[in-house]
Amino acid sequence: MKDENVTSGQFNIKYLLLVAALVMLFSSTLMLRYESAIVHAPITEDGYYDLTVSRNIALGKGLTIDGVHKTNGIQPLWVILLAPVYWLTDGDHYSSLRYVLFAHWLFYLATGYVLCLVGRDIFPPGDKCRKPMALFSLLIFLCSSYAFINHFNGLETGCMLFLYCCAWRYYQTHLLNTVPQALVFGGILGLAVLARIDCVFLVLYVVLLDIIYHRFLWNRIRLMLTVAGTAFLVSLPWWLYNCIYFGSLMPTSGSAQQEFTVSWERIAFAIVQLLKICIPFGSQGIMEIITNLSFAETVNRLIIVGTIILLLVHYLKKTFAHRSHTEQYNTLKRTKLFSCAILVSTLTLVAWYTLSSFAWYFYGRYFSPALLPAVLCLSFITIQYMTRETLGRRDVQLGIILFCAMLFFVKGLLISPNENSTFFTLLNKILSFTLQGASIIAIVYTVIRPQDPTSFFNRHGRLKLRACILSIGLASMLFLSFMNLVFACWNVNVSSGWGKSIFYTEQLALINRYVPRGEKVAAFQSGTLGYFRENVVNLDGKVNAKALMYKNDIHSYLIDSDIYWFCDWHPTAVKHLGDPPSENGWGYVDKKGRPHLDPFAFELYHYRSQEGDALNLTSR
Repeated sequence: MKDENVTSGQFNIKYLLLVAALVMLFSSTLMLRYESAIVHAPITEDGYYDLTVSRNIALGKGLTIDGVHKTNGIQPLWVILLAPVYWLTDGDHYSSLRYVLFAHWLFYLATGYVLCLVGRDIFPPGDKCRKPMALFSLLIFLCSSYAFINHFNGLETGCMLFLYCCAWRYYQTHLLNTVPQALVFGGILGLAVLARIDCVFLVLYVVLLDIIYHRFLWNRIRLMLTVAGTAFLVSLPWWLYNCIYFGSLMPTSGSAQQEFTVSWERIAFAIVQLLKICIPFGSQGIMEIITNLSFAETVNRLIIVGTIILLLVHYLKKTFAHRSHTEQYNTLKRTKLFSCAILVSTLTLVAWYTLSSFAWYFYGRYFSPALLPAVLCLSFITIQYMTRETLGRRDVQLGIILFCAMLFFVKGLLISPNENSTFFTLLNKILSFTLQGASIIAIVYTVIRPQDPTSFFNRHGRLKLRACILSIGLASMLFLSFMNLVFACWNVNVSSGWGKSIFYTEQLALINRYVPRGEKVAAFQSGTLGYFRENVVNLDGKVNAKALMYKNDIHSYLIDSDIYWFCDWHPTAVKHLGDPPSENGWGYVDKKGRPHLDPFAFELYHYRSQEGDALNLTSR
């Protein structure tokens, strides 16, 4: 029996290793795409703000978005790390993107690797669960649509997640009972703050929870204050830069999106994003602009999250109930403590952004640290099901519910690429009714006759079968989800609503057609535009502090700054230039867009000077 289990375990490990290697291989192909595709997803509009600043640093222009005025609307660590990329390519706009994606890929793999070490060491040395736990943690993270999107979006999120994992790993493996260890740990946390200032909440909660756990011992308080002080000193240059040049600790990218209100719509968006982070699979699309879930999807994810929580509590009690205060027990405690710090800090961010930010479409990125403990929870439950020799009634009932619910994701992965086809629409309905019926029958049967499924899963020959189904089936489903993301990047076929980057194919193309290279052009959506073109002025204030001062009188700001070209969406133009813009002297030039995205068609306006206009402009 032992030999059979070992052989089964080796087979599953080999299969998981093969899938992990394929994921690493295919994810690296993003940087090999042809030039006309590499500028699009998964690099986002806001990602180009960071890339533009990195390029200006490399070209000797400093921390600016336009080569002249200082900006603090970025997160410094990632921007500085990318500067050598643009130095090596002499600032080339296109070839440098391959190196940017390569840097993203390194952080993507490194984050998965460190996280798998954290998951592995939940179990003691010699435990048969260590290798499967490590591999499933790696696979679930790498195949997650949230991990994929946030590691290749041009922004700092992947760098931040890597430093979260590094801090978690260091806290897991070190007692922090000496000053040198406290200094190293504080240094890692300080770098995390430089990666994204939201990490100050993580520093705060790690220090507080550690002090509370050690019952306010003075020596522990002193060491934790050393940690906090080191984190502050490491991040101090950025705080000073903000205060000296901008008079505020908060970057303009945060101030530009602030609007304090209690909104049920924002709360709904936040809940949706948390559900997608907790279950980061299925047909979620490649863009970071993630819309609401349908009612059926929301209910399905709620069922899965609830079942996972029940299973997690159940297995944690059974697995660690009889462990004494050994070194492994203390390692587990530290792992759980840091996980709690991540979750509490994320909940703080949920409360803060839901209250203060109208940019609901960025909530998924803001809340992304919750993905790390979510991955380990999913891996832990999988390993318990795969390796336990006996499963009780509760194990089987919850497992069947989870299995039936997960089948809907398989259905979604198969249907979503062809959702407009009549055949696949019919197939979708048939599969939905079949899966729903099977789920109800299976759940009712386990309640009425629990001894039958329990006996089935606990026969000696079933352990190998259960391990094979879980390892091969789940790994295959994860790989299918991942490949959907990769194919979307290669085909630049994001969804029916968001295909190629409209900022590149429409806004930039429209401006290049009419606006002379030497003249300034302004836009609220200016990330992609400012990266590929000089003399671009940002108007929403994310990277332009001066624009924030004129946010209620953009027309005056444009005229005072000698900016006579404006290109953005029609509602934005009407709101800030006048209704119609011609009343304030802004002549309509042309627009570019697609019929199904008419509200997001870009319009170009030119201000009529007293000397007249060389172009044949018509007012709208």
